[in-house]
Amino acid sequence: MPVITYNPLEGALTVEQKEAIIQGIKKVVGDVAGEKIKKGVWVIINESPEGYFAKRVASKSALPI
Repeated sequence: MPVITYNPLEGALTVEQKEAIIQGIKKVVGDVAGEKIKKGVWVIINESPEGYFAKRVASKSALPI
């Protein structure tokens, strides 16, 4: 079962926007990995207070960002 975490700023999204994000993420996973995988997707929205995270400025990954 895939678990996908989305981390917006606290209070930035309405309940309706959160639901739309969840459905959109599940749709993308279904389009790419198939309906069987889509049924098991969990999407966690973890709201963070502003100032508790930073942008990544460098990557050592071989994958494009």
